[in-house]
Amino acid sequence: MKVMDKWQVIELAWCSMVEIKDEVVLKGSGITPHRVEGVARVIRSSKDLEQVTSEDIVVLVNSTPLMVPYLIKAKGFIGEAGGLLCHLAIISREFDKPCIIGIENVTKIIASGDAVKISGLSGRVTVKKNG
Repeated sequence: MKVMDKWQVIELAWCSMVEIKDEVVLKGSGITPHRVEGVARVIRSSKDLEQVTSEDIVVLVNSTPLMVPYLIKAKGFIGEAGGLLCHLAIISREFDKPCIIGIENVTKIIASGDAVKISGLSGRVTVKKNG
């Protein structure tokens, strides 16, 4: 992890995680070219899925077809695994929701309740830690 000023982040497009004061910037692969801000909801079990609201950005390892009715409520998605043809990427395009995939350990870096901004065009996720 590297600590630096905001202007240096632009020079480090190759870097997958950068810490800037009270924010963490993560880099993955953008699926849809949308930007959105919301509250992180980390999905580790089916009970977590039931708590998804329209203000949430869902953070998960990967999705399955059984999750779709819950996922479509969310503002956007951040996925740990997968590529352009993974289930989460297909769902994001189908329902026109912002999605970033391919961020290793994202379910450990982001906690439920953190403020999150995602940019599907650049593949960047900005996390402001809760507390």
